[in-house]
Amino acid sequence: MHLRPRKPLKMNTPRAHRHRHRHRHRRHVLDEALPGDILLFHHAQGWSRLITLLSGSRYHHVGLFAGGQWVIESRITGVVKRDLSQTKVRLHFRVIPAPGGPEVGRAALAWAQTQIGVRYAYGSVFALVLDRLLERLLGPLDIIWRQRDRVSCGELVARAYEVAGVQLFPGSEAEEVAPWDFARLLKRGSKPSKAPDSHL
Repeated sequence: MHLRPRKPLKMNTPRAHRHRHRHRHRRHVLDEALPGDILLFHHAQGWSRLITLLSGSRYHHVGLFAGGQWVIESRITGVVKRDLSQTKVRLHFRVIPAPGGPEVGRAALAWAQTQIGVRYAYGSVFALVLDRLLERLLGPLDIIWRQRDRVSCGELVARAYEVAGVQLFPGSEAEEVAPWDFARLLKRGSKPSKAPDSHL
């Protein structure tokens, strides 16, 4: 008597269904993105909610798309290359086509990759949030806290494009650039999914 091995059962649990749905949507969201495009994150979670609360902006983080499911970004752990498909939380972001074109975007990304391992600029981020808060209460202010050999997420992206030959925010130094500043670039055209806001 010949026994055939039983096929493993596929459990269609709500959790498994959500995981498959998120995986399909990830591919859809980033299908048209090009290396060097800017990913502008919103709908903060965890401690990042404090940034949105104090800044009054929905945008709390920014990074450079590195192809596939990858992003180069400055996080609490420093500048890293992160696989977005491995995140345990749902991510919401807008895709901003590389200002200056795809070649500029690739050049910006190439420089950003050389910064992997640089430490996160805690003080600079605190100063940017404080500046934003006081500006909302008292009017225009300039609070800049430069940290040597450290970089914030906004500074990383602004500096990368600066090295590639494009100044994203004329009149502002890279250290002054915060995630919410990138909302200005959305007016020039962004690439979301079919929904107004992309999410993973």
